[in-house]
Amino acid sequence: MLESGRITLKEYESAQKGDIFDRNEDEIRAGRIGSMLGVAEPEKINRLQRIAVEESRLHIPLLIGCDVIHGFNTVFPTPLAESCCFDDELFEQTATVSAKEARAAGINWIFAPMIDISRDARWGRIAESMGQDTFLAQRYAERKVKGYQGDDLSSKEKIACCAKHFLAYGACEGGKDYNSVDMSFSKLYDVYLPPFKNAIDAGVASVMTSFNDINGVPVTTNKRLLKSLLREDLGFEGVVVSDASAIEETVNHGYSANSLEAAKNALDAGVDVDMISRSYIDFLEELLKQKRIKIEDIDNAVRNVLRLKIALGLFDNPYCDEKELAAISCKKEHLNLAKKSALHSTVLLKNNGVLPINKNKFKNILLIGELGAKISENYGCWAFYGKDEYAVTLKSALEKEGVNYAECYGVKKDFDEQEFKAAAANADLIIATFGENSSMSGEAHSYADISLSKPQKKAVRYLKNSKIPFISVLYNGRPMCIPELDEDSDAVIEAWQLGTKAGEALADIIFGRFNPYGKLTTNFPYKSGECPSYYNHMSTGRPASSNSAPWTSKYDDGRVKPVYSFGQGLSYTDFEYSNLKLEKQKNFVKVSVKVANVGKVDGHETVQLYIHDKFASKVRPVRELKGYKKVFLKRGESKKIEFDLPYDNLGFYNENLEYVVEKGEFEVFVGTDSLCTYKAEFTL
Repeated sequence: MLESGRITLKEYESAQKGDIFDRNEDEIRAGRIGSMLGVAEPEKINRLQRIAVEESRLHIPLLIGCDVIHGFNTVFPTPLAESCCFDDELFEQTATVSAKEARAAGINWIFAPMIDISRDARWGRIAESMGQDTFLAQRYAERKVKGYQGDDLSSKEKIACCAKHFLAYGACEGGKDYNSVDMSFSKLYDVYLPPFKNAIDAGVASVMTSFNDINGVPVTTNKRLLKSLLREDLGFEGVVVSDASAIEETVNHGYSANSLEAAKNALDAGVDVDMISRSYIDFLEELLKQKRIKIEDIDNAVRNVLRLKIALGLFDNPYCDEKELAAISCKKEHLNLAKKSALHSTVLLKNNGVLPINKNKFKNILLIGELGAKISENYGCWAFYGKDEYAVTLKSALEKEGVNYAECYGVKKDFDEQEFKAAAANADLIIATFGENSSMSGEAHSYADISLSKPQKKAVRYLKNSKIPFISVLYNGRPMCIPELDEDSDAVIEAWQLGTKAGEALADIIFGRFNPYGKLTTNFPYKSGECPSYYNHMSTGRPASSNSAPWTSKYDDGRVKPVYSFGQGLSYTDFEYSNLKLEKQKNFVKVSVKVANVGKVDGHETVQLYIHDKFASKVRPVRELKGYKKVFLKRGESKKIEFDLPYDNLGFYNENLEYVVEKGEFEVFVGTDSLCTYKAEFTL
């Protein structure tokens, strides 16, 4: 609303405090409002609930919705960062803590998890996603729903969650937020639908419609998607809520003639709750009088919402304990989990041996750049409620290690040569931060150019010319084009936006107290114009080649491979794969491989399983992730890792939208990333 000019900056800041919603108290008394958005203070929430329960005619409690995307008072890594841990248990644990803190505040409904498949790094909301892979997003969807909701929504430690955005919002053309989507339904079913099926099977309480149209029909008014697919085919019985103002915005799409028509179209399509636009409040009664909508459709929407309120236990106890949040907010175990998730989400992308830092070798270490010094850069997008007093920046963590700091430059602040010369006069190692400000990713923050800013590129050139070894630490909400860092840095750490304990986690990795094992869940393209860039692209008739022949699928001014690829991530030790075996069973192939730690330190490895359907009735991706397992190995230790690869997971949707598993030859790749070449084959 701020971006569209509907509200002023002052009103927006007031809304974050919940003040703007106080104006709706009379409408709550009149029973015209059944849910509230963006209120996060227990006292205010209880006040609004009392008005609804004690002063309205029907005494129905409110749903209190909030954007709790990656933590509440305790902030965890952004979803794109957290995805890099490839750890199902950790996905669930961070959701569990987020639910506890948010429910203690009186919030009972959150708009997460976001399970959009995101293949274009220019799209700002890739920060809220699990990246580009469907299989990983399916696993994430299941565990997040379980962590947020548990088995009993009425528990004061659980919360109703919302799978979003239904459907294919991550495929918006050109990576521009709110843009159109045009694709075959078979691709829609193969790539973008499966995470929602997993969320629904896990019992997700609500689903949010996406802003985009698909093949010319806005999702928020799309009967085929919301009624036939979501309700009938997937069997979803919960609440369908529009995204903010999405119903009214179908007028801008040119699909609805006006707000009255938009309300009719959305209700006909099966949207139960109108977020923000007021189209339902203002026009449903009139539409009913005109006999243009059915009372049965209104009744169904009301039933869906009431069932959720009953499941949450709001009719029995609509109020929260106003002292509970203070008692559990940022508890020690919550902060410990925040640090653990930050440690496990960090990705080491390059290391020529400078890491971990040996303090006996490097005695004068200097940290430069604005990003490592600001608490706000820890958080990333959608982290309104973090408690700054518990936050640890990279600057504050490294200063405890005896590291000096000088800002020298920022994302937009030009490189100050004199400041750098003075600060680095005695430095024998530099840690430099690069990337984006946290305000540069998330909703309404798409960029045509995702390379480093000019001040940062200048800093890289100056650091290279200084001949002082330097480690690059990347703060960002999206993959970026960083060939300079890959070429010129002695080490590159992908730090994303790691949350409350970001600084402590990074310090532990930099000084070797923790051996990183995070793996990328998106490609890092060489140039912005290569977007969308994703590992699991379709096979072409003229595959990309690194030779000089021009007649292959590549850019003349780019690279065949991205700077970094899906699944990549280094460790301070080395792993070796051997003895790959396939054993065909009745319903699955048993895949086994021996993994050995052949390096000098203990460490984790994320073993990744990919397949390729060599010949099919429809062109298939060059690789598809179908399994991953995390293993901890002491130095010199080896273990046998096994996967069960179900035959049902080898299929795809044909042009008739039938899911088929075809007989034929399949390649199975097992290794440390999506580029692995260790393979075996079987015939189905």
